[in-house]
Amino acid sequence: MRFNKAIQRGLDMYRNRENYAYFYGAKGVILSDAVMESLIAAEPNYFKKYSPEEIVQIKRNSRGKVGYDCSGFTGHCTGDKQWSSGQINNCSVITTPAQGTEGSLLYTTFGGTGRHIGLDIGCGYCLDMGYESTDRNILLKRDSVRLTRISETAWEKSGQTNVMDYTGATNL
Repeated sequence: MRFNKAIQRGLDMYRNRENYAYFYGAKGVILSDAVMESLIAAEPNYFKKYSPEEIVQIKRNSRGKVGYDCSGFTGHCTGDKQWSSGQINNCSVITTPAQGTEGSLLYTTFGGTGRHIGLDIGCGYCLDMGYESTDRNILLKRDSVRLTRISETAWEKSGQTNVMDYTGATNL
């Protein structure tokens, strides 16, 4: 897949972000009650950070939307369906955003407390999915699909994945 097509996929999702919900473990599925219960049961350690009330909020606010987690989102855009660490390890060129190499993927471990991956779309901006749909996140206008400056997140790595064609990417 060409890099500009991956960016277009991500931007299309951003423009239609009301149709998507961040849900840990989801890889592009419609979020029904049964699907959400299954994802919660599969990753109880992740979801234990939420109170029972917040779980109810997440489920209510996500129901019927297409669910992705961060690696599901970038995998949808690039075609690499691995988890976040697998996607960044599938890069032929890995640097840091500070070194100035535009890549298709941005990766962080938040100093060892978790893993997150996003899509570098050029010109200092990225797309990612990072917020569950709690009432608080909605009130604070924290969309599941977000467009931000790369500098707003402590990205540790930038990589050009082996599944992308970067021809013309410098023209972004």
